[in-house]
Amino acid sequence: MIFRDIKLAVLFILTCVPSNVYSQLSLTGYLEGGKNAVYNNYYLSCSALPSCEIRDFKLESGFSWTFADQKENRFEGCFIRTSKDVFLFKSNAIGLAGFYLWKPFSFELREVNWGVLTTLTTGHFQFLLGNNHRTYRYSDKSRNLNEFSGESLKITEPWNLVYEVRYALNNNDKPWNLAAALTNIDYFLINQETNPMFHLLATYSVFGHTDMFLDIWYKNAGMFNMKVNYFGYFIRLGLQWKITH
Repeated sequence: MIFRDIKLAVLFILTCVPSNVYSQLSLTGYLEGGKNAVYNNYYLSCSALPSCEIRDFKLESGFSWTFADQKENRFEGCFIRTSKDVFLFKSNAIGLAGFYLWKPFSFELREVNWGVLTTLTTGHFQFLLGNNHRTYRYSDKSRNLNEFSGESLKITEPWNLVYEVRYALNNNDKPWNLAAALTNIDYFLINQETNPMFHLLATYSVFGHTDMFLDIWYKNAGMFNMKVNYFGYFIRLGLQWKITH
């Protein structure tokens, strides 16, 4: 059901875009390894993120798999995201984005997220602010097997704050860059507002159309609690290949 809905959404978006306009296709892939309070031992994950950009309109998607001893379902999840710059002035840009994230974190339970985001890019800074709607529910197979029914089978978090503050040393026209960010959102993860994540991102243009990146993340459990607890960390190494430009 979820994959059918995603395919219909992609087809609808693509039909709304003229086929003869300038477009850019790219594919991002990365390996991620780390340790946190959920997995006693280290875990490893791999992800693929294809995207299509047509003028100032961008369509992204992603798929991820996680391998760990405590992981019941290796498929981490998938997402689709659309974004568009609505205002451009010199080095400043304001954009709008919408996203949908589906995570089968166990065979019985599903996590569904959707939301809207606003971005502001000015000089070396980038700001992101938005809202996320999260729902936890039983899988269709589990509901049919146990004959579950009713709204009591769902747990809904209607409005959650999503944010990011990022600073980059260089502009995008340089072959390398280094950025630091504070955020509660990642490709396949959206934390509570009180659980921000810190990360450092280094990028380098290996060839004309290929960029390599290294991302180091630190995650805590409750920044605004009486005591800030360590949760985990991970390191991400990947490549972005610009297929057409």
